[in-house]
Amino acid sequence: MSALSSGGISTGLDPSDPKEILFKQIMQQYQAKVKTTIDGVIKERNTMRDKNAELEKQLRMMQDQMRGVTEEKDAMSASFELLNNSQYSNEALVSQLNVMRAANILQEETVGTVTEQLEEKTQVVNQLKNTIENLQQIVAQHERQIESQQKQIETLQKQVDSNQKPGDSQNTRGRPISMITSKISTTFLTDPKKPNAPSSPNSNQVSSPPFESPPIQRNNSKTNLNSSSSSNSNANQINPGLAAAAAKMAQDTVLKRRESLVAMKLPGDDVMNNLKSSGDGNQSPVLSESPTSSSPMDAASPTLTRGDSSKALEPVDILFTTTPEGVKEVRGGTIHRLVERLTWHAGIVDSDYLKAFFLTYRSFSTSDQILDLILQRYECLPENVPPEKIEATRQIIRLRVVNVLRAWLTQYYNDFEENPQLKNRTEKFVDETISKFQSDLVSSLKRCLSGAERESTIVNPTKPPMPVVPKTNNFIDFDAAEFARQMCIADFDLLIKIKQIELLGKPRTNLDLMIRRFNTISNWVATSIVNEINIKERVRLMRHFIKVAKECRNVGNFNGTMQIVSGLQSSAVHRLHKTWEKLSKTSSQEDFDFLLTLTSTNDNYNLYRKALKDQEPPSIPFLGVCLTDLTFIEDGMKNDISPGIINFAKRKKVSIVVEIIRRSQSVPYPYHAEKTIQHCLSTLEPLNASLLWQQSLICEPRAPQK
Repeated sequence: MSALSSGGISTGLDPSDPKEILFKQIMQQYQAKVKTTIDGVIKERNTMRDKNAELEKQLRMMQDQMRGVTEEKDAMSASFELLNNSQYSNEALVSQLNVMRAANILQEETVGTVTEQLEEKTQVVNQLKNTIENLQQIVAQHERQIESQQKQIETLQKQVDSNQKPGDSQNTRGRPISMITSKISTTFLTDPKKPNAPSSPNSNQVSSPPFESPPIQRNNSKTNLNSSSSSNSNANQINPGLAAAAAKMAQDTVLKRRESLVAMKLPGDDVMNNLKSSGDGNQSPVLSESPTSSSPMDAASPTLTRGDSSKALEPVDILFTTTPEGVKEVRGGTIHRLVERLTWHAGIVDSDYLKAFFLTYRSFSTSDQILDLILQRYECLPENVPPEKIEATRQIIRLRVVNVLRAWLTQYYNDFEENPQLKNRTEKFVDETISKFQSDLVSSLKRCLSGAERESTIVNPTKPPMPVVPKTNNFIDFDAAEFARQMCIADFDLLIKIKQIELLGKPRTNLDLMIRRFNTISNWVATSIVNEINIKERVRLMRHFIKVAKECRNVGNFNGTMQIVSGLQSSAVHRLHKTWEKLSKTSSQEDFDFLLTLTSTNDNYNLYRKALKDQEPPSIPFLGVCLTDLTFIEDGMKNDISPGIINFAKRKKVSIVVEIIRRSQSVPYPYHAEKTIQHCLSTLEPLNASLLWQQSLICEPRAPQK
């Protein structure tokens, strides 16, 4: 029964036996059924496979829909949170609006007053211009009259010389006209317009010598008078008193005109006196007469003095500077005045000033002292404010204080986390004082104190790529882009731990960790290159590092780019001329030249600074440039302008550098950590400088000296 017959199953009987025939028929029917069953199973399997593929497709679609629903849910949650926050701050915004309206009314009144004062001063200026023109005309007329009188005096002098006797020449030689008292007639004294011009009544008060013409200069040779001149002397004889009278008249006329100019009151004198007494602590120079003149001209000339000498200058406790754009900025001041500017009531508070203050106040004060001054400001009485506007001004100041506290609690909440007593004092002030005057703002401040409103790192909405898992533990086999992403994760973990106080010269534990990290990566790059003896593999390794550095630049990790470029530029690697020569023949040389240009120190890292400014977050700045800027600011600018006057201009420059790091800390990278690469980055063991140099000499020995 088990024998095989022609490939089929046979009973071993005679093929013509009916039993054998029946058996074959049964077996054929059975085989046909089995085949049909198998075909059906195969067909059903194919059908199930198609259905399975369709189900998988539907599953992926459902997963995509689920992700979309999740994103919508997150967006709705964020919107709900914003609406919830706006609900808490709505009352505060309404109060701010009311105070801003009050401030606007005060500003409109101030503008009206200033406009009126400007119109009055414009009228005074026009009067001054008219007066000056009149004075110029009078001076020109006086000059013409003086010139005419000088000509008359010269004519009289000639007549005196021509009518002197030979015997008198020795007595009058070299003397002024006022001392000649003979041979001149008084009839020449008459002025055609003023017959009897009196002398100045104040001429005796002048302490200077009388006006004198230049002395007559004569030749020392003897004067020979011929008979004709002698015979004509009687005909041309002139009254002897004319010379003295003419000199006296000229002297009195000049003194009188000078005294009239000195005694004249200009219409702008009252304005100048008002300006002198209405300054903001700095008195403007005013014109005053010198009481100790030694001559009439000195007495008539005005001199510049620094205000009234009998009044001491008021102490200056805040200084300002004006930018080229015309913006007024705080240059320095006492700590009380600096805090006062945070809550200034006579204008809009500069947000840049507030940011610079809270970023750098630890360099000249403490958190407790700043809080004391802010709370004192809440209950102070405004200065130099009309009585009817005191209450409105106090409301503005109180709202500004609340806004400053809210900004401090939301943007710089770490100050309160590090100092629990500071937080407790603020909460007590809110409960006991602010609740009495601005109860509608208490709930908002309470949320800030709880940390619910604090600024935190922004969740990056970018969908992170899946990590590229390396096949081996060898760096050359790591994907360059993935290695750059893992460097971003490691560098950002150190960057976010740096506190702003560490950048102000205080204990800088986290900052030193990141500096050591930079040096470790740079030395590891150099170590990896010099440890490769084969020049082809060394060039391949350098090309891979250049590719990683470029990927770091593409994702905004300037610190990572600088780490690798620094390692490639180290002395141990830089001297490998044969290696660099082979690298120059590859496409990586162009990329390396680009990186060298980006990290160049030319123009104080100008290209790097521009690239960092244009880089969208997230990004990691090169800390070396930031620390260099802070060092220059610290060494180049004094902390205090004068005793007690804090140099706030220096603090503002420092805040710009601190803000660069703080802004980079706010947006993290959205990448996932890859275990193999992170382990590699955390277990680096670079060589020191001495061993690097020795290994470099092994790679490329020095050329033998001839």
